[in-house]
Amino acid sequence: MNKWVVVSIVGVVILVIGIGLAIYGADSFGGAVSSSLNDLKIKPFTTLTPGGEEQISVPANSYDLLLYNSTMPLQLKDVNVTYAAGIYEAAIATKSAPVNYYLVNNNSVPVEVKYVLTPVDLTQLEMASVGILLLFAGFIIAIAGGVIAIISRFRKKRSTDFGQPPTVP
Repeated sequence: MNKWVVVSIVGVVILVIGIGLAIYGADSFGGAVSSSLNDLKIKPFTTLTPGGEEQISVPANSYDLLLYNSTMPLQLKDVNVTYAAGIYEAAIATKSAPVNYYLVNNNSVPVEVKYVLTPVDLTQLEMASVGILLLFAGFIIAIAGGVIAIISRFRKKRSTDFGQPPTVP
């Protein structure tokens, strides 16, 4: 068997492993996000008076996903927040000490808010990331091995045709 065919087969195997890890990691992380969204729907609203704030305590050495919903925009100090489909989202990472964050009502009217803080298992994200990297590597190896195997097959066939003496009928 041609060595490039073996390289191509190895590339396909790496590609399949990468697809599996990417799907598993993304599905696990997606399940955690979906669970957080369901928890947010169930949780009741609390009212923040004008100038009031809601304290959110995040434990040390953790990576958390904060989802919140409010009747009017609120400021979350020291955190980048994105807004999608009626939900505010923020990723919060803490190091050695616990950190308190505050949802602040800078509006002139009371605002109702509810939030969910969910710890994220980083192994799920790592699996998805490694899976995607393996997917790309396997794809490149499989394509390169296949192309080189085909080229070497034609070159080998062509060189044997020209190197042989003519056959007598």
